[in-house]
Amino acid sequence: MNILMRCSSVRQRHFPANWMPQTVEQGKAKAFTEAQCASFLESELSMDAVAALARDPRLKSDQLRSLLDTWVRKSQTSEERNSALSAVLQTRDPLLLEQLAGAVFSIGGKIAFDGRVYNEPYALPILSSAWISAMCDGLQTQCGEIGDPYLMEACINQNACFSNRYQLFASDADSRFGKEAGTLFRTIYPKIVEAIRSQDVAAFNFQR
Repeated sequence: MNILMRCSSVRQRHFPANWMPQTVEQGKAKAFTEAQCASFLESELSMDAVAALARDPRLKSDQLRSLLDTWVRKSQTSEERNSALSAVLQTRDPLLLEQLAGAVFSIGGKIAFDGRVYNEPYALPILSSAWISAMCDGLQTQCGEIGDPYLMEACINQNACFSNRYQLFASDADSRFGKEAGTLFRTIYPKIVEAIRSQDVAAFNFQR
């Protein structure tokens, strides 16, 4: 499902007839993503096809989707939240963890991590991008390397070409929100990596 949605987005992306890459890296990224999705038929990547797959009853029995639904439904109290988050972290599935970005730091209308509440206006997007970046090191997977969709999209659309997610999102924090936001990203990143690696549910509560 994830691959289908990404390839649908790639296929629907249109460039001017005279489009030329600004750098070699940008050209390679565009060619790479298009090659990845070349085997799909147009009918398989249509919006109707993607919507039909989302309604497929077989998805209801998918264990990972069930865990995500449990997180959404049962994260109201601290105990329920800890139990649901623990189950998700134990899967060590990067696609599942990616869908918690933002929500994992939002508690009762506040943004919190590792016993601290963050009131900065940029706190949620910075913590969310740090989470998406930290998953790769925390899970010790190959996400964030060659072919990573975040890296490819940034390189194609903005000519912002980096070798890993950390570099991409650190640069993005600096350019979008300023030096203090960039400092927060770089400070919080290793802490989130360790929390994911050790499955430290307590780090995602208001208090330690």
